[in-house]
Amino acid sequence: MRRSCLAVAVAALALLSQVRGLHAQQLPEGPTRDLVTNTCSRCHEFERVLSQHQDKDGWTAVVNKMVSLGLQTSDDDLKKIVDYLATNLPAETIQKLNINKMTAVQFETTLAIPRPLSRAIIEYRDKNGDFKTLDDLKKVPGLDPAKVDAKKDRLTP
Repeated sequence: MRRSCLAVAVAALALLSQVRGLHAQQLPEGPTRDLVTNTCSRCHEFERVLSQHQDKDGWTAVVNKMVSLGLQTSDDDLKKIVDYLATNLPAETIQKLNINKMTAVQFETTLAIPRPLSRAIIEYRDKNGDFKTLDDLKKVPGLDPAKVDAKKDRLTP
């Protein structure tokens, strides 16, 4: 019994290592790419990181929020992470997101809404069909229309 638990644990660690490796391949080369990948994928899916584009102040705020939620790493590593993200996922590369193709994670990070509400948007879209306008998105029960208005430059139907 003990060997099978150990085998499962080893297999899980190997799988996690492969997943982190795949995520790292999605980021541009850089001396701190592995640090960013390993740090950010500790607590949440890597899609969340890739879906955001911020300037240096924005990335600093994101990283500080992660620290307030329990991320533990050195101040030097935090600086390296912010510098890498600001360089490789900058605000000026933000492309409009198609609200009919966005994932729950993209809704969550783009509109700064809770995960259950982002899932409710997907369910609403699946049930009612594609959104024809941003005003259609605002009709989702529980979604504050001001959140959509605040990000209207990033969204397209």
